[in-house]
Amino acid sequence: MTLIHSVRVRKAEAADAAAVADLLGQLGYPTAVPDALRRIRAFDRPDCALLVGLLDEQPAGLVSVSVIPLMHRDPPVGKITALVVDDRCRGRRVGERLVSAALDFARGSGASMVEVVSSNHRAGAHVFYRRQGFSVPEKTRFVIDLKA
Repeated sequence: MTLIHSVRVRKAEAADAAAVADLLGQLGYPTAVPDALRRIRAFDRPDCALLVGLLDEQPAGLVSVSVIPLMHRDPPVGKITALVVDDRCRGRRVGERLVSAALDFARGSGASMVEVVSSNHRAGAHVFYRRQGFSVPEKTRFVIDLKA
């Protein structure tokens, strides 16, 4: 039996707020527990999911995925907007299970593809995403910070 079978994935719940806040902090986005709770509740919609990966029934990682329509193509596209595995749980296939669950959600929601954006400094994450089957398209992403 491989370790992947010991990882259980489920929808995030209000009781996960402290763990979600901790995981987001590990990802580089310090988050207060009340803010994590608000974000968990914001994902209670049919077009997105916030999932936690459990090891020994304790949150060990999370993934958020949204399915959005695009004007220029059908069907909609899934977007993984956050993925993090607890530093202490890396190498135990939590990330693989979370990506698999996110892909299943997107597929079940009618998405034709799933994309993920990862900062240039996250070289280890880029290796992980390629191992999961993601490719690097020939595109440039432009952003503007509306709160600046």
